[in-house]
Amino acid sequence: MTLEAGEMVEAAMVGAEGVVGASAALDGRISLSRGIVQLPGDIIICSIEGLKSAALQSPKLLSLLIRHEQTVYSQAQQSAACFATHTIFRRVFAVGCCGRGICRAATL
Repeated sequence: MTLEAGEMVEAAMVGAEGVVGASAALDGRISLSRGIVQLPGDIIICSIEGLKSAALQSPKLLSLLIRHEQTVYSQAQQSAACFATHTIFRRVFAVGCCGRGICRAATL
C-alpha cells in the first residue's frame, strides 16, 4: 500500500499460489493493490478482462478467487486488530502473536 508521502507498507502477503488484484476481475474493475515480488520465481500476468472471462467460464476458478480474496481480507483484518492491541515488541517477539503464528487477540 502506498501512503500519501510515497512510503510503502506491506498490507498482505501472497504466496506462490496467490493472486494480487483478483477483486478487479470479480467486477471491482480496478485493482486496489500493487504486487511487489520479493523472491525469485515465475509469475503470470493477465488482464482483468481475461481473468474475469476465465472465472465466468469456470465455477471452480470463480470460487477459488472469491475464497482467496476473503482470505486476504481476513488477514488484513487480523493484522489491524493485532496492531491495535499489541506493542511492537509483542508483535515481533511474542509466540502466539502475528509475528510467529496466529495472534490470539485478533481472532475473528
